[in-house]
Amino acid sequence: MRLFWLIAILPAAVGLAWLLLASAKRNARPKPTPFASAEAKARFLQYAAANNYRIDHLTADQALALMAGFYRDEKAANLNQFSSDMLFFSWGTDDGTEYGENFDYEIARQWMEEDSTDVWYLSLNLRFKSTATMAHLASGNHWCESLDELDSFLTYVRAADATQLAQMKTPAAVIVDSGVVR
Repeated sequence: MRLFWLIAILPAAVGLAWLLLASAKRNARPKPTPFASAEAKARFLQYAAANNYRIDHLTADQALALMAGFYRDEKAANLNQFSSDMLFFSWGTDDGTEYGENFDYEIARQWMEEDSTDVWYLSLNLRFKSTATMAHLASGNHWCESLDELDSFLTYVRAADATQLAQMKTPAAVIVDSGVVR
């Protein structure tokens, strides 16, 4: 009788194990190859699409999660080990644009390549039409100098007044830019 149950159950168990293995293979992410600095923007946009982010419809929380995920998951090629790879959060008003006074909420990444003095950047900027509250908020910035600091950086940014204000508004524009800092 036991042999009968073993014979009856064994194919189902093997089938279930095969399904679980196939599912795990589908959901496993291959380790990405490091991106060339000149390809940062294209790689970032691919990462955003693969993770179901719509760049033109990001909230402040989504922008932060997207850039933090890209920082954690995607590595720049040929990094200068002494300069590291950093995240930068900045906010403030800007009245030097064709649209009048704006409030910029930016999460950027900066890095240096080995054997180069160039500082590369990738910027994700949510630009809002400034309100009186935004205009009175002092400009500022905060750095994350390594992956080890990412959790504390995220805690800081999420609690920042700039994030609270930006989260309540819809950006007038979302700007992704990359290149060499000039």
